[in-house]
Amino acid sequence: MKKILIVLLLLAHFLKQLFWLGVIPIWHFPDEEQHFANVAFQAEKGFSLKGTQVKNDVNQEIDISSELLGTKRDQRGINKFTYHPEFKIPYLKEETGLHEKEITNLNNQENRQTMVKKEAARYDPAYYFLDSLIYKFFYQDDLFVRVFSSRFLSVILSTLTVFIVYLISKEIFKKEYFRLALTFLVAFQPMFSFVSAGVSSDNLFNLVFTLIIYACLKLMFIKPKLLIKKENLFYFFLLILSLFIGLKTKKQIIIALPIIFLSFLLSLFKRNKKARKISIGIIASGVIIYLIATQGKIDIPEYNPGESSKLAENLWQYLLWHLQHTVAETIPWYWGVFNWLGVTLPRWVNQVQARLLIISSLGLLIFFLKQIKSRKLKSPKNLKIFFLLVAAAIYYFAIIFWDYFFRQSHGFSFGIQGRYFFPTIVSHMFFILLGLLALIPKKFKLLGVKILMFWWFIFSLIGLKTAVSSYYQLWPISVFLSQASQYKPIVFKSAGLLISFVAFITAFLIFLFNFLRIKSFEKK
Repeated sequence: MKKILIVLLLLAHFLKQLFWLGVIPIWHFPDEEQHFANVAFQAEKGFSLKGTQVKNDVNQEIDISSELLGTKRDQRGINKFTYHPEFKIPYLKEETGLHEKEITNLNNQENRQTMVKKEAARYDPAYYFLDSLIYKFFYQDDLFVRVFSSRFLSVILSTLTVFIVYLISKEIFKKEYFRLALTFLVAFQPMFSFVSAGVSSDNLFNLVFTLIIYACLKLMFIKPKLLIKKENLFYFFLLILSLFIGLKTKKQIIIALPIIFLSFLLSLFKRNKKARKISIGIIASGVIIYLIATQGKIDIPEYNPGESSKLAENLWQYLLWHLQHTVAETIPWYWGVFNWLGVTLPRWVNQVQARLLIISSLGLLIFFLKQIKSRKLKSPKNLKIFFLLVAAAIYYFAIIFWDYFFRQSHGFSFGIQGRYFFPTIVSHMFFILLGLLALIPKKFKLLGVKILMFWWFIFSLIGLKTAVSSYYQLWPISVFLSQASQYKPIVFKSAGLLISFVAFITAFLIFLFNFLRIKSFEKK
């Protein structure tokens, strides 16, 4: 029964993501048009955009479709939806949209090969290569089929990410219901669900970074002489492979290096004197090799140290501003922001989440004070917990400091969004759960977990409703299905959408039914 629960949870997540994939209009996931333009370029031209001097990279088919659907940006990066969340494209009283046939008819060699502007995402090629394989499989189909099928890769990647979160939970928790709770919090986080259904290289990067965290946890307390064991070698190669794929996905994988370094440092607490010397030697050698290879320099994207700073504030003033910005905008957007950053979750929902964070923070303080009092801070479990905490902090400050250098070069902030921190989402959800558990008496912990998960599911549905209602009229259901079917492949018109939603809810209810019975089989 224990094993079937994680399978049911993964199935519920997968079906949830299929519904997100099908219900959100084309070009309405974050930067989806720019990411898909790269996928299309790689599939049509046969080479990656990264590092090339190609002038134009968005083809005519994509450009015309975005103009007809109101998402085409002007020179300021603004379209019809930007700053106008009330705007909706005109819908007909049928399943075929006003411009749907026109966009479908753009599917010809000339429109797909003709590049008309430079706007595609130019990140490293790993994600775009993988998605271009799906694109090529549906090569003869129209734009809607190619875009929605390309989204499917993100559903697969996010499901794998959720599974790795479950494996991470097994490194910390002994009780299965705590493991499932952590996995559930990640899988049903509204903004994570939203981002994880669109065409975006973020989804591969989130998976890779989660894999790195998992590999570090597995390798932290392995004795050097046991590293050659088959199982341990697997995690070592998993770490190296994840770093390599991350390097071919986004250059910010460099942030993983101090996190890996941290795991080695923490492992020293549980090594004998001889093993510590060996470990310190390995670490020192790695640092020296890195310094020689980079000549002690760090290449910061979008920053030229030779230019004079355009930033009026000093570093501390900037950090204070960013702290205020994090509380006022980044955290609410972390939970959910949709429709071109114009629609957020209801105010009361963000207030509930804010209070949940405050309560959880209090619980964390109590938890760490208890560990200090009992002198258990250096236990393997607590060292792993500390690793998750500092890993999230390293990632947060790396992004913040990068934005500081960006502002020095450009005079304005890049605009840090909550979703930028999803590579360490497992840490965020873990500390919410740990903080709340620290405040609940032992005999009520399972009940507390069930209440939290029930709220989290409602929270997820509110996020889904908020996003969907920004595009369509939800009632009567016939009007919703008519509007939501327009500009979609046939599999996501009316019946397909309804079936995918019912399948998701059914899978969740089956998981919930079995999870509520968890007390009985935990006793066996």
